[in-house]
Amino acid sequence: MPIVFAYSTASQALSPTSWTYVNIPTQVIDTHNVFDPTTVTYWQLPAGKYLMSATVDLECSSHNNLSAQFIRFTQDGTAISGSEVDQYMNHTGNNFTYTTMHTTIIHNCQQGNSNVMRVQTWANWGVGNVSIKRVQLSV
Repeated sequence: MPIVFAYSTASQALSPTSWTYVNIPTQVIDTHNVFDPTTVTYWQLPAGKYLMSATVDLECSSHNNLSAQFIRFTQDGTAISGSEVDQYMNHTGNNFTYTTMHTTIIHNCQQGNSNVMRVQTWANWGVGNVSIKRVQLSV
């Protein structure tokens, strides 16, 4: 079975309320060459069961304006049920400048599918710009 650990510390801009594929350009371990080094956004898995984990850190350029963040895994362009994690930060009337979301799932990749896997994030904010500041992926 493939083992992957990849990360990014490069800034990646987001658009408000839009799902964005996360760039993960640095592969530390990729035992079966499943990560595509040319696109840095996906990895392709052979059939089997996998424990997948991802963490995405966001930062808003305007203090206390980040109000929501979601992350999820996708397979072949479709969200994987049970992988989406969300946080709404304005439940007390206070928003955040930084946030971190994490998701972990056990996923069964079926024979006959492309099994192209990606991480996506989504955010909402008031003023300023929001960008991805750090990402970690383990498979």
